[in-house]
Amino acid sequence: MSAIPGQPYLPTFLAAGSPEARTLVLLHGIGSTALGWHAQLQAFPGRRVLAWNAPGYGDSMPLPSTQPVAQDYALALLKLLNSQDLGSIALVASSWGTPIAIALAALHPARITHLVLSGPTAGYGALPPAQRSALLAARGERARTAGISAMLEQDAPRLLATDLPAERRLQHVLARQGVTLEGYLQALHALAAANAPRALRDVVCPTLIVYGEQDAIAPPAEHALRLAEALPSAQLHAFPRCGHLPHVELPERFNHLVEAFIDS
Repeated sequence: MSAIPGQPYLPTFLAAGSPEARTLVLLHGIGSTALGWHAQLQAFPGRRVLAWNAPGYGDSMPLPSTQPVAQDYALALLKLLNSQDLGSIALVASSWGTPIAIALAALHPARITHLVLSGPTAGYGALPPAQRSALLAARGERARTAGISAMLEQDAPRLLATDLPAERRLQHVLARQGVTLEGYLQALHALAAANAPRALRDVVCPTLIVYGEQDAIAPPAEHALRLAEALPSAQLHAFPRCGHLPHVELPERFNHLVEAFIDS
């Protein structure tokens, strides 16, 4: 596994497995990086697994626009896939990665064989403009005032429903150290503009929605279940005693579920 630097505006990534194998691509959440997929990178024999650092995260350069939307990230991801000569892929997204994954699957349906949305967020694009602007301003001000590292550390206890073993807890901490203020603020703007349930109606590939029943960050009734309602053909799977990050909290169960789905 190694980090491979990109060209300007071409995101960096971590990769494992043979370049000739079928590819599984992993998109992290707003408070994480490619390192957040530590338990998945080596867990899919017979596949190449690629976890990106979204623009503005880890070693990836921010997007040119200060106010990007999900489609801008999807196009950056498409450039990355093309740079690696990747055709069709299975795509797994966590939390904030949801609108990006949906945007790519809707824009380029032939490129996505299977879509997995884990701890998904619906975005805030359906809110009244004034409420959306207030939410965006409040979250941005908190990040600037507290500092991105301190803010993510304060929020960490709400992400999970159970305690992690020491090794996984350390990996979880390392994963958020590559989050920059500029990258976070750009990602926050895209999240505020996103209406994932509406966009999901244009997705045609097999889709799996996974959520933790104790998700306090993206409560299922407001996020995962809204997405499932928007795409009735999607499979829906709930993890009891699990919070916002099923792939971190219950990695073995998560990996088994994803493998069975993308191989179906």
